Amino acid sequence: MEKRDEGMYFICLIELMLTVVHCYNRLAQINSVDGFLDICMDGVYQKKSPGAGELYGQCSEWKKKNCCYENTTKSLQKLERWQNFNLNHCGQLSPMCRGHFLQNFCFYECSPNVGPWLVKVNGMESRKERFYKVPLCERECNLWWKDCQHDSTCVKNWETDFDLSSGTNTCPGYSSCKNFTEIYTDATDFCENVFDRSWKVVQNSSEPCMVLNFHDTNPNNNVAKQKAQSIYSNKSNTVKFGTMLYLLVVIMIIIPKI
Repeated sequence: MEKRDEGMYFICLIELMLTVVHCYNRLAQINSVDGFLDICMDGVYQKKSPGAGELYGQCSEWKKKNCCYENTTKSLQKLERWQNFNLNHCGQLSPMCRGHFLQNFCFYECSPNVGPWLVKVNGMESRKERFYKVPLCERECNLWWKDCQHDSTCVKNWETDFDLSSGTNTCPGYSSCKNFTEIYTDATDFCENVFDRSWKVVQNSSEPCMVLNFHDTNPNNNVAKQKAQSIYSNKSNTVKFGTMLYLLVVIMIIIPKI
């Protein structure tokens, strides 16, 4: 095989590999700011795209634009387990603490603002994506911690550390129920680790950040838009660089043959 043919074969192989990757990851195909803002997490309980709809209880704040269904919001606020997840694995959570976790669940199921932080996951029955390191305002985290620090749990990471062999989350044999303050060092440690880095706590003035509670107008819309604009700008620059590199390789292959 001539060098020119080898080079063209190599280029075609790269293009084929990139095409295959993109086919299996829809997030890689987002090519606009609106694309990041008009998307819901790929999960069993989420809509295909955000829209208006009546919601229940604490989740009703998202009724103007959301990614969840009313029946979902009714189910997750019952005292029974939600998706076989038991909040009361170390005794009954205090009402205030439970309220914060329910607000977190509402955000998880309903928020239309997590597009810029979605990542693909494998091996999960209820979802193919999750959000990762969404900026959470420090004051939100501090309030959550304040109302939960005297409650009890047995593991630090509620996504990965529980024993799920019974069909629900139970404490592993090596663990014991302890006060939250014995599991987590402070508010930030709690908020960032309890759900496996779904949140990244930021000081309220350092960068745009999400809130879990709001009334009427959703302030998280602007946070998501700013992040989407930043991602799209960086992505555009990367594409331009990739195109230039591609053309350079082609020129290096073709010119010697001229």
